[in-house]
Amino acid sequence: MNTLWQDLRYGARMLLKKPGFTSIAVITLALGIGANTTIFSFINGLALRPIAGVKEPERLVGVYTSDYSSGLYGSSSYPDYVDFRDQAEGFSGLAAYDGATLTLTGGDEAERLRGAYVTGDYFDTLGVEARAGRTLRGEDTAPGAAPVAVISHGLWVRGFSGDASAVGRTITLDRRAYTIVGVASESFRGLRLGAPPEFWLPMVAEDAGGRGDRGLAIIGRLKPGVSLEQARSQITTIGARLARAYPETNLGTLAAPNEPRPMTVVREARIEPQGQRNLWIVFGLLLAVVGVYSVMSYAVTQRVREIGVRVALGARGPDVLKLVIGQGMKLVVIGVAFGLAMSFALTRLTASLLFEVSATDPVTFAAIALLLMVAAALACYLPARRATKVDPVVALRRE
Repeated sequence: MNTLWQDLRYGARMLLKKPGFTSIAVITLALGIGANTTIFSFINGLALRPIAGVKEPERLVGVYTSDYSSGLYGSSSYPDYVDFRDQAEGFSGLAAYDGATLTLTGGDEAERLRGAYVTGDYFDTLGVEARAGRTLRGEDTAPGAAPVAVISHGLWVRGFSGDASAVGRTITLDRRAYTIVGVASESFRGLRLGAPPEFWLPMVAEDAGGRGDRGLAIIGRLKPGVSLEQARSQITTIGARLARAYPETNLGTLAAPNEPRPMTVVREARIEPQGQRNLWIVFGLLLAVVGVYSVMSYAVTQRVREIGVRVALGARGPDVLKLVIGQGMKLVVIGVAFGLAMSFALTRLTASLLFEVSATDPVTFAAIALLLMVAAALACYLPARRATKVDPVVALRRE
């Protein structure tokens, strides 16, 4: 125990003796762990995990109309949505939605809330149930229907203390009163990147715009036994039919002005699948490993003379290796601590601005930290072992 304490004290003095190198090593480790953990946490939480709170998420697909600039993931108009809903036989449900940011008043202070306008079949298509009350229905979107709203579980708890009597009360959004008919399930936090919706309002046809007013996202649920290719074929056929019937709004893109706008049907996900993204993530992690290995290896090679002196004075090889690796592990522990703090801060900051991931994934952090610790240990061990084999006389002659 006394020997271990002496090694720890000596290692601490050596680190303090070279503050420049110590800072570089810690920053390299912190960046490698913090940045990669944040990226992997987002990918795991947003792309790899299914959408929370919906029924059979594997059957959900997004339906996109190419915009005029030829981008594949363009939005649609309300009349187009109605045609897709009524004519596509491969779907058990098809719904449209659009984001909204409205001002909630009636409390101590006005509050800007993010929500969505949705068609009456939105919740049924997703298979989202109400925590209290009911979800929206088709009759809620009929012209002249009473203004109603479904609120999120978070708003229910925050604004109404989770009281069941909130159903039937009203909330005022942009100076218009809406009767609360239901509270969404706690697990459902919306479909897209960004802050989770706090409310859902009925999308009324007369307010949704004409065929040229594109801004709606469409989500559908495939019928059992219907493949993605079959659904894509049906939507493409309908899109071509609409291009012939409404050429002024549905025909042509910048790349092909005389052709129907391409239709895209893909598995619904928080982030559109892009295989190259995963390669870049792996490449970033490899860079972090190489950076850690290079820094630690350089530090040990600069100590060849010191190691030679120790060997010349009778130090055993295993003792020297233990000392060098121990000092390297001290740097790793400090780097891991800073990396965790960085990952936590980056995750919280980015989640508040763009994403819906609430915390660093502990499994991801542990895996990346372990990988970088192994790289650091090898970076200390290999050159130190070589140094113990060098003739002490040769080592002592090195400057």
